[in-house]
Amino acid sequence: MTVFEENELTKFRQEVQNFLAEAKRRDPTMSQARLARMSDVSPATLSAVLTGKYAGNIADVTKKILSVIEREKDKQSNEIKKVHFVETSIFHQMCTAMNIAQLDSQIIVFTGDAGIGKTESIRVYLEENPSSILIEADPCYGVMSVLEEIADALGFEAKGRKDKIEREIIRRLKGSNRLIIVDESEYLPSKALDILRRIHDKAGIPLVLVGMPRLVKNIIGTGDKYRQISSRMYHIRLPGINVEDVRLISETVIDDVSEEMVKLLFTLCKANARLLSKILHMAQRIAIYNQMAINTAILKKASEQLMEA
Repeated sequence: MTVFEENELTKFRQEVQNFLAEAKRRDPTMSQARLARMSDVSPATLSAVLTGKYAGNIADVTKKILSVIEREKDKQSNEIKKVHFVETSIFHQMCTAMNIAQLDSQIIVFTGDAGIGKTESIRVYLEENPSSILIEADPCYGVMSVLEEIADALGFEAKGRKDKIEREIIRRLKGSNRLIIVDESEYLPSKALDILRRIHDKAGIPLVLVGMPRLVKNIIGTGDKYRQISSRMYHIRLPGINVEDVRLISETVIDDVSEEMVKLLFTLCKANARLLSKILHMAQRIAIYNQMAINTAILKKASEQLMEA
């Protein structure tokens, strides 16, 4: 092997090593063997080349490997960054109230418009408080659905009469102070809400209902039968995200976010975290297509395209 060939092989080894180190940070399953297979080279052949023991045409092997490495680098540079969760003002407000609910075994009702981060805040809270019980309601939910969800979380099968299942739930929850969180509570019928109220009363556990603004009307209702729930609850109307939230969310995608961009994004997203995420996603697409950094013009264009869609 000539000095030139030795130098080229050294550079090749370094290129493979650097690529694998970076790739493994993004994808722990990446390996030298996987890189070889992606390049249509046997893992044994790549290993032999890297150790200087390959007797065949080294240039053919290195060309295939370097081609894949270059392709993967291009893919990474064109990769759309996902908006990561950040602790917004909505998250802090919900966490503080849920902690108080747990301390005082209260019923707390959160209402807010879609897309402000209620569900995501619940998800992160549950990661830090795994003993809490989550019920994710939907339009088909009824009393039995609620009882089955709670029973499943408590480790038993909801069989037989509803009153029997309810008593067993109360027995298991009494003294536990386990928090029950119901997301999209606006879908719950009045009887399901009343069951939750009874479980809260008899087991002495905290209860959090989260939903759209119409949830309050569902709870208050128009008659006396609803007062047992509404008189026990604390209602918190969640606003949209604020300017600082917009800054924190944007920084997960854009490097060096300017004050002008933050103010523009706050206006464009209308205090809605979900809309902000969509604008940031579209802005990256436009920036990559035009091979330029994200700027205010791109953000405006992204917002316009979303409106058109």
